[in-house]
Amino acid sequence: MPNPVLFKSLILFNKIFGKLIFNFSCEKSLMEFKHVVKKFYPRSFPKISKTIFRFNSFPPLNNSKNKIGFFTGCMIDYFYPQIGLALVNFFKNNNWEVVIPKEQTCCGLPLFSLGNPSLAKKFILKNLEVFEKLKLDYIVFACPSCLGTMKVKLKILLNEEELKKFDNLIKSFIDFSQIFALFNFKYKKLNKSMLYHFSCHLNRRVKIKEELKGTINYLGGEKIKLVEDLCCGFGGVFNFDYYDLSMKINHRLIKVIQENNPQIVLSSCPGCIFQIESGLRKENINNLKVKHLVEAL
Repeated sequence: MPNPVLFKSLILFNKIFGKLIFNFSCEKSLMEFKHVVKKFYPRSFPKISKTIFRFNSFPPLNNSKNKIGFFTGCMIDYFYPQIGLALVNFFKNNNWEVVIPKEQTCCGLPLFSLGNPSLAKKFILKNLEVFEKLKLDYIVFACPSCLGTMKVKLKILLNEEELKKFDNLIKSFIDFSQIFALFNFKYKKLNKSMLYHFSCHLNRRVKIKEELKGTINYLGGEKIKLVEDLCCGFGGVFNFDYYDLSMKINHRLIKVIQENNPQIVLSSCPGCIFQIESGLRKENINNLKVKHLVEAL
């Protein structure tokens, strides 16, 4: 977000007036404002966070010898701060310090998807400059959409000189699941009551599908159901412009989830989690937890 303080104010406004507006008895009359409401109705959204996650302060670890950067992304910053907290606690329990620069911003993917590559590039360059200053060996992502943008899609936006300047930094960008191939960490094993959904961006943009399958097995998930090639239907801004189609795509995944009857659905993508939760609510399935992989460890 280019102006996080303004966005934070809007979050506060939502907290105070959101329920009043959207639970008001004249809800149907709001539909007259189709140019505004059509893209958001009848969606159900997770609760907006009271604070922007990356603005939280985490005390440094006294005896930590290892540090890792964390690119939070908008979904974690504004909707799923518990994912960010779970990641920080995971590394803390392993005596690693997580560095979260407040100056980082949106990865730029929504802007690119909406046809504004020049502004998307500005966001990407700002993030690169922010993380370049940290001089860390690795920057971890818990959102495949952000990682795919900052590691892959940026190659069609940045010129050769810019790519060369940030080459080492870009190589240091990794998905959370990839850390287990690099270091030995303590973790809580996955169990067979879980179902894991592979995100399209990890499969097809970051292209670590086979690596991720190995990681799931390593984490104790050799007996859990893997849903490898079913899109959740989210697709970022696609979900807002083509809501009905996105939910038809989502329904196929929800059907597989129902057939397997897991206790917990796992994914490595906040966008997928958002869409799976929406699909479950639409089917009136309210007792099934959907979590990020890091929350299960």
